[in-house]
Amino acid sequence: MESLEHLSFSKTLFASLDEQEETFVKQFLQKFSKDTLTLFSPLGKFQVTVEELQRLAEGDWITDIVIDCYLSLLVGESDKFFSSRKAAVSETGDVLFRPHIFAFSPFFYTRLCGSRGEYDYAGVRQWTVASKIDVLERDLLLFPILDSKVHWFLTCLDLRTRKVLFLDPYPDREPIQEVCQNLLRWLVDEVSDKRGESKMIGLEPNEWRIVNCLDIPSQRDSNNCGIYLLLFAHYLSLGRVMNFTQDDVCIARKRILLSILSSQLYTLPDDD
Repeated sequence: MESLEHLSFSKTLFASLDEQEETFVKQFLQKFSKDTLTLFSPLGKFQVTVEELQRLAEGDWITDIVIDCYLSLLVGESDKFFSSRKAAVSETGDVLFRPHIFAFSPFFYTRLCGSRGEYDYAGVRQWTVASKIDVLERDLLLFPILDSKVHWFLTCLDLRTRKVLFLDPYPDREPIQEVCQNLLRWLVDEVSDKRGESKMIGLEPNEWRIVNCLDIPSQRDSNNCGIYLLLFAHYLSLGRVMNFTQDDVCIARKRILLSILSSQLYTLPDDD
């Protein structure tokens, strides 16, 4: 079986796999089908079964740990970019269009609100401490949300514009007010706890506007909501306009699998 070192990561996320890449994916999934892998990412290590990764290749609904793995790569790439360009951020115009992001695990919101939906800041108070981040130093905070245990969508707190962005791959779905309000309540508690009440000024929930992002690609099936979430996050992390298609989503699945295995991200295609 070919190793990852023989595969090219210079291709775009939506480029169809060539014969060598298809063979690698097929042989990998067959050889390690019963295994659990330990994968390392910028946010730590993850335990993921090959069965969960196989869902990516076969078009099935993806799990929280797969979403966690890919989002961690996006955060690592964002941190790397801003660390290397830190001195130029205030000087170079094009850098200002790229936001510094942090993406929370899918388990975060579940812990924040619990199985009964009861808000509990204490349950996540150490989350940012463990991740060593100050939320006020980020532009976008991304929250993957699992709705009713069957549907993924993405919620984003844009600290630059004081907007709550609701990105649901199903068209015409209204923002879930409870989720948006819980995240805004968490932000106030988090800033007050870590930075003091004086830093809360301007962050109160009534200072924010909830925006239903309708001008985004729409899901046309029942299995790809998690992939749409990851692509929404990828585009947001680069400050790019989302212009992918359902066909792109299907191709991206296997490249997301290769990204997770290699801890490398494919580039997005240039805007048309």
